[in-house]
Amino acid sequence: LAALHHGQRTSALETALRSWDPPAPPGSIFDLAGAADPTSGTPRVLKALGLTKSGQKLASDSVLDDLAVSSRRLGPWDVAMVEVLRAWNRGDFAEGHAASHRLLDLAPSSEWALIAAYGALHLGRGRETLELLTRVPTGRGWTTRWIDIIREQALMLVGDYAAALVVAEERLRREPESRLFEQFAVKALAALGRVDEVEAICARSLVERLTNQPCGQAVFELRGTGHPEAATRVARRLLAAVKAADTTATEYHQVRAWLAYGAGDWTELGRALADLPPALVAQDRELLPYRALAAAARGDRTAVAALVVQLDPGAILDRAEIAALLNDKDEAVELLARAFRTGHSRSYSLNAKPAFDRLRGYSPYERLVRPVDDPGHRAEFAIR
Repeated sequence: LAALHHGQRTSALETALRSWDPPAPPGSIFDLAGAADPTSGTPRVLKALGLTKSGQKLASDSVLDDLAVSSRRLGPWDVAMVEVLRAWNRGDFAEGHAASHRLLDLAPSSEWALIAAYGALHLGRGRETLELLTRVPTGRGWTTRWIDIIREQALMLVGDYAAALVVAEERLRREPESRLFEQFAVKALAALGRVDEVEAICARSLVERLTNQPCGQAVFELRGTGHPEAATRVARRLLAAVKAADTTATEYHQVRAWLAYGAGDWTELGRALADLPPALVAQDRELLPYRALAAAARGDRTAVAALVVQLDPGAILDRAEIAALLNDKDEAVELLARAFRTGHSRSYSLNAKPAFDRLRGYSPYERLVRPVDDPGHRAEFAIR
């Protein structure tokens, strides 16, 4: 930043950046930097970046709106970053990625290569993401965790699960309580077929602390990587622990429904829903997609039609799963393609959506979901 903001007071900005820990929200640190230099717009841009990274897109846009009508000075870096954030906030990762390359023109080998890497990751460009990460200088505290998170997802996107496991295990040596990197380790181990180690992580987590995260992640990943029997074993282990804990019957059956979904056991999902209080099932919006999926799995198109109209308009992936279970494969692929076109990240693991297992081997689906690293594929799906 000092190189990009000649003559500005950058010490407050540097202090703020050192204390920032993405994707955590920035709190007041950039407000303090802005107070130190009320003529500069850069602290406000960085605050908007922090809000976007922590998922607070409306708040980020509000900061940018206020900045647009203020008298604060914006340099070329600020203008380029505002374009990136505006695009990200509306879910347009293609435009955001194009804007991020203007940042790279200003600072080609800097921490801001992270911005381009993040956009490339969401577009499904795993190899490009890994190359961009090599441009980011090491040893700058606020970038370290972000680099590792992006690298993990990029390595999994290109199928290098062994390298992804190395990154996860190194982070866990430094941060043994990190649930995020524990989940990354589970994903990598499942993909590598190291089922016993996945089950050991789950068993250990239930002894040391009752948490759904490692075991729940294991159920989804083991099923998604072709180990359904192991997924069922882990689900049963977790359910037994939940039942033994101070858990109500309703809470137990909610976890049971979630795990049945994760394991792709549609019959068990229907049973779990039947064992929940009818009033809860009828009113709980989080259970609505499960009800529709259970109906689709049993081929009840009348029930599906009545439930789908109640889904949130943005629930495109739920609708795609429902279509897959009804064997409406072309509709499922088109819905998934629409999700990608309207901002759904291609870095998202489709292992988390068990109905898509039914689309594997279907060539339009396979073409759509493979990593987008070649010009032909980008042209086919109009991805810049």
